[in-house]
Amino acid sequence: IISYFAMLRRGEALRLRLKDIIIISKENNSFLFNVTSTTEGKTKSRKSRPIYTVIPPAMAQLIRILIDIKKDMPPNTPLISFNEEKKNDRQKHYFLPVTKALKAVCGEEVRFHHLRKSGIHLFMQQALQFAYDAPVHDLSFTPDLADMLTPDIIRERFAYWVEDRPPTFINDQQLFDQVCSQIGHEHYATTRFFYLHGIQWVFPYIRPQQKICTVQDFTHLEL
Repeated sequence: IISYFAMLRRGEALRLRLKDIIIISKENNSFLFNVTSTTEGKTKSRKSRPIYTVIPPAMAQLIRILIDIKKDMPPNTPLISFNEEKKNDRQKHYFLPVTKALKAVCGEEVRFHHLRKSGIHLFMQQALQFAYDAPVHDLSFTPDLADMLTPDIIRERFAYWVEDRPPTFINDQQLFDQVCSQIGHEHYATTRFFYLHGIQWVFPYIRPQQKICTVQDFTHLEL
């Protein structure tokens, strides 16, 4: 859940500490994740970054429960761990099973990193929804995420940037800079080339009358 909605790499999720997570709003299920370099490892860019995100209610509740369980622990305690559990053990006990589950559901080619890639894809859709003020559309085969493109969710996710101003007062030329700063990429070209695949999901923004994503019913080989 955290790797997807906060767009985290495996190591970044593994190194999250209690003090790195701030609940901004329980009512709106919004969180701030501070991704930093620690003694266990550094971020890929060697820079820290704050990530503002909104998580569906049932999933957000799980994170709040985990934080509450550890409320009396020191701030530097890793979020996902037992007391004084080593990094390699945490990787083996918690992250490897997630990878195996992903492979069982989605196929052997899937990696843990695809959680980050999918989260970035959702974030880009939210960014376009924010910029275009487009009609709400679906997320194709993900009904559990249907609300993630609604105006309230979009407004909450970009509240850190918009603050109390209406979106029309924002310099939308800075949108891609905001996207990259949240993702941890220096250049948008990296995001576009390696993370945003296909173009059919862009249709609802450039064709407002087409409110659903096109379904690709052919393979790349057939094309």
